[in-house]
Amino acid sequence: MMEEQLILKVEESLTGQLNAFIETGITNKISRGHNNAGDIGFECDTYQAACRLKGELKPRSTVFQQKIFRVGNLLERPNIRWLQDAEFNIREANQKRFFWKAFDISGYIDADIKIPSLPPPDNNEWIPWEHKTISPNGMRAVRKIKAEGGSLTKADQPWIRKYPGQLETYKLFKNVEWGLWFFFEKTTGDFLFWLSKLDYDYAETCLKRAERANNNVAKNTVPDPVYCDLCKRCDFALTLCFPDKDFGPGFDISFDEWDIEQFDRYHELDPRAKEHAAIWNSMIGNSGSPGKFYGRNAIVGDYLIEAKPQTRTFNGKESSFFRMSVNRLVTPETAAEGFLD
Repeated sequence: MMEEQLILKVEESLTGQLNAFIETGITNKISRGHNNAGDIGFECDTYQAACRLKGELKPRSTVFQQKIFRVGNLLERPNIRWLQDAEFNIREANQKRFFWKAFDISGYIDADIKIPSLPPPDNNEWIPWEHKTISPNGMRAVRKIKAEGGSLTKADQPWIRKYPGQLETYKLFKNVEWGLWFFFEKTTGDFLFWLSKLDYDYAETCLKRAERANNNVAKNTVPDPVYCDLCKRCDFALTLCFPDKDFGPGFDISFDEWDIEQFDRYHELDPRAKEHAAIWNSMIGNSGSPGKFYGRNAIVGDYLIEAKPQTRTFNGKESSFFRMSVNRLVTPETAAEGFLD
């Protein structure tokens, strides 16, 4: 038993040492000097201006998020080489970092690719290739939208909704008609190509959004927020826009993909399945064996977790506990009806 405790203590120490090192790479949030191509698809003028003027109010990245970012960065270059080995005409972009002065937009282009099967003259153009490392849940969402002929601008997940604005900006900046997403599912190694033709109307919407942000920055003004469903997933919701909004005690917002996948899986399973109960016990639990979110009010991705204090009396003794509920805020059906617009 003593040896097992020693082993556990050593393992915890090693984990703590590496997590502490990861944390040293997390910087405090600051205001941006320019509009960000990767964020210009977020449909909120308050958010765009706040990123430029109130960046310090964005929550600091967590160690968990840093691990996710690291995986994406580590896989990008090997995947470019992988495609080159498969005789794709792809190269790391000549101008990876770019600045579009007219709209004060900065961005980072992962790579350029030529696709001979495109009709002339596009088959001889270097078009932007955008690498997206994605979770199994995110890959399922992207595949479903693509199979149904939809647009990523209508995705439930706010981070996926940003992808089109980024690629459209790159197409306009490079003056090309096409762009290519390469979605890489980091668990199984599966991948998905999505060839995207320039949607000029949507691209123009993004550029106008950038212009409004520039005007707001020039006036040192953050527009008054208008509450919408996206606010539940926004970094500025409780720090800037709605600091007094009553979401209940201990309200948290989380975008941790692992947590989201757990709740997605929980809702997919038959309630009689053992895994269904196991996920509940791990993520929620009860007063005797609390899980990760027991006693907390939180929004985790599309899920609202509520903890309502309760009391009960047993053998003349009163005890307190929380009645927990988990409900999905957005369903594919409401999203398809334009609920998020």
